[in-house]
Amino acid sequence: MTAIKTGSRRPRLDKLPISLAVEALSWVDSGGKIRTAAADSRASALGLEKARAARESANYPGRPNHPGYYWCAGTGALVRYESWTEYLALMWLDHMYAIRAISSQPMCLHFLDGSHHFPDFFAVYESGSQLLIDVHPEEETTEDDMETFRKTEFLCDRIGWDYLLFTGLSKTLSNNLEWIAAYRHGRYLPPPEVTLNLQAFLQEPHSLRDTGLWVGSGDASAMIHSLYSLMWHRFVLFDQEQPLTWSTILHCEAPVEMSESEALE
Repeated sequence: MTAIKTGSRRPRLDKLPISLAVEALSWVDSGGKIRTAAADSRASALGLEKARAARESANYPGRPNHPGYYWCAGTGALVRYESWTEYLALMWLDHMYAIRAISSQPMCLHFLDGSHHFPDFFAVYESGSQLLIDVHPEEETTEDDMETFRKTEFLCDRIGWDYLLFTGLSKTLSNNLEWIAAYRHGRYLPPPEVTLNLQAFLQEPHSLRDTGLWVGSGDASAMIHSLYSLMWHRFVLFDQEQPLTWSTILHCEAPVEMSESEALE
């Protein structure tokens, strides 16, 4: 691994004088230093989930994309996004996977053919496995883009990272996730014993209304926030590609105990 000394202005990572004898990656570490390393199996130990943004998008009047920050329930931290599609990607990742760390615009990849690429996110699962994510709407993806994504996937395979190309969500899935994401904070989860009892109840499928009546002791809205939270954390399952209504069918594959961090204090 190499650290590059710079002047007062940080150079662009895609313009670094990197030897292309091997494919490489460059990033800005948590201390603000530019680093470079070979893109091989040793890259998994570089702490890229702590990297600062490798590039900053331009801000100008009439910009079509609106950046912001997403609060990730899995990490308890804010993650910067640069577009609505990136926001959806973060929300979907946070819902679908147990992620303990994630960085935005984490690095620049330098390929042997002289081209470069800035992936959008780098994540570490609770298991320790690592994931590199590209976000690109399908309708805006060109053949040149696909070639870049293929090279990136090949490089990830060699390093030992998972790779995901996120192209968007259906409108229904997006709406459903946005609704239950409002309850993603752990404060909405019920006590562990309530969760286990509810999961046992849902060994046979029931509608959202009937489940709400059961857990709310006759008042379907009394514990609905906890039910939505359990749906977000995937303790309770439903068909996400169908509109979420009182008639939505809920089920559980098997009771799963919450970890200590997921249980209410």
